[in-house]
Amino acid sequence: MLFSRLVWRLLLTACLLVPGRLLPAQPSEYRTDWLYPLPEEYRYLTGNMGELRNNHFHGGLDIRAPIGTPVYASADGYVSRIKVSSSGYGQVVYLLHPQSRHMSVYAHLSDFAPKIKAYVRKAQYAQKSFFVELFPLPERLPVKKGEVIGYVGNTGFSFGPHLHYEIRNVNDNVLDPQRFFPWLMPDRRPPHVQAVAIMPLRAHSRIQQGIERRVFAVVHKGNGQYEVPHAISAYGAIGLEVSAWDYMTAAQHRYAIRSLRLEVNGKQLFAWRLDDFPMGETFSINRHINYDVYLKTRALFQRCYLTPDNRLGIYQGDGILQIEAGKNYEVRIVLQDAGGNESSIRLRLYGQKPQAVTPVKLPIVATPRLDWDIEEHGRLHMRLSGIGEPPPFLLVYRNGLPFKVPLAAISYPKAVYLWDIADGTPDWAEAGTERFYFPYRLLPAGKADTLHFPKLRLYVHPYSCYAPLYVKVDETAPGQLQIGEARQLLAHSITVAYAPGRPLRAGECLYYVNGSRLSKVEAVRQAGDSLYFEAQRLGEYRLIEDRQPPAVHLLRRTTRQLFFRVSDNLAGIERFEAYLNGQFLLMEYESKNRTLWTDPERKEPLRGRFELHVWDGAGNRQTVRLNL
Repeated sequence: MLFSRLVWRLLLTACLLVPGRLLPAQPSEYRTDWLYPLPEEYRYLTGNMGELRNNHFHGGLDIRAPIGTPVYASADGYVSRIKVSSSGYGQVVYLLHPQSRHMSVYAHLSDFAPKIKAYVRKAQYAQKSFFVELFPLPERLPVKKGEVIGYVGNTGFSFGPHLHYEIRNVNDNVLDPQRFFPWLMPDRRPPHVQAVAIMPLRAHSRIQQGIERRVFAVVHKGNGQYEVPHAISAYGAIGLEVSAWDYMTAAQHRYAIRSLRLEVNGKQLFAWRLDDFPMGETFSINRHINYDVYLKTRALFQRCYLTPDNRLGIYQGDGILQIEAGKNYEVRIVLQDAGGNESSIRLRLYGQKPQAVTPVKLPIVATPRLDWDIEEHGRLHMRLSGIGEPPPFLLVYRNGLPFKVPLAAISYPKAVYLWDIADGTPDWAEAGTERFYFPYRLLPAGKADTLHFPKLRLYVHPYSCYAPLYVKVDETAPGQLQIGEARQLLAHSITVAYAPGRPLRAGECLYYVNGSRLSKVEAVRQAGDSLYFEAQRLGEYRLIEDRQPPAVHLLRRTTRQLFFRVSDNLAGIERFEAYLNGQFLLMEYESKNRTLWTDPERKEPLRGRFELHVWDGAGNRQTVRLNL
């Protein structure tokens, strides 16, 4: 996959920088001479560019149309990439347009145009695989503006017939296709606002005398004007967040907010506008939103402030508001949609110093406990329990020197003390005669490092972290690893070496555990007594044994086609091969409905000995034999 992406980027660069070719001075310029990719009666959008999706910004337009609707090339160019998959974009065609230095993408296709289909079929039979990724040379599949390149479908991660359509520039930045077709979906409705949240960002920060994030309902005053009806007390460094989305005229779907501006006492403190973004930064959505809140509640709150590891590059200012005691703050947040319609939210803040916390008698246990938790802005929560009456100060030691940390809150049955990691990493904390050691290790940003743990080694690359991360790492049970937390975000993978103390059993694979969902970790390799893998995400990893082969059931048969239902209990369907009288027979697959069927392009009837082999990700194989 890495090689394929490298080839694609090299082709993109080399083919667009042809000597002697006249190229526009601004390759990301939005054009008005492109052809809409579908018949113009299909102009209803079920999604637009920049929409907040699970783990990514939506990269283009989702245009609703019936399966089989022809899809047209928007401009002259050539097919530079084709991919057939049962996930992601499904069946997708990428066109390069050297004259304008753009790329257009047409995804979830039900089928390709005949000349593209013939090229794909040849490769599928040569590779003995339905799943292929191809990079034709420029002269192999040229296309003209208006030429049919495929047909609308519902393949891959699509849950209704539509065309996913993208436009990118030479730098692989996703552009907004609505600016290429301004007549598409006229809109007069301003964005809709659901709620506002305020996040305390430092140890001294407070919201209405509390240390936790608070959510506030808004009142709609009409014409896109919203307000929080009562003044809110705050203190110290805070960040604002907004839950909002857009509706278009005569449409029921939700769409993206295009821009946001934060003003405090009439001056701009923060702003962003998402007209384009690097495709490689689409996962930065998890820094743009409050990801921790999303994991817990699925609520999407867009930040009006920067996190330390946000590198999306669309922002002006850091958005951090410093609230001083005795001062008033008039806050206005302005939201704009793709059509230029605006909504605004008004709220009033006033500075109020934190009040002293009244100690409360807490339960006493034989072994008191201190739980540590670090927020992304570096605010360290220390939660003390089992100590009886909590001390007014916790002693935090750094480089052998003690620092008094005052009691910040009572969260029964725990007492909470706050410390800013920016002031230094603690070595330990003391409460009375009890000593608690800091349990985190640092993943550095911008440099390589190797971290050693019992049975585990982490190899951190210079590009793994955008900002330093403090993680807890442990083998919590045999074959079960905890490497940081799911809410902690990596920029790129870290390499993990794990010595389980025994050889892997047959059918045993490594999985990433996301709640009740398991995702198989690919490319796990064994060297000596250690397993090596690339951890794309932090969180829980687990070795699980799977010896059960996939289930395969014949659904329907005709003289020209066979249809099967396939499923697997754990590792998922990895690959499949079919043979008729000893000759390879292509089969197509759709993971959504778990259906596998023989090549619909085949003209001859199916007669003779048929064999179907289906493998899961753990290497288990199921074989079906039929006499046709």
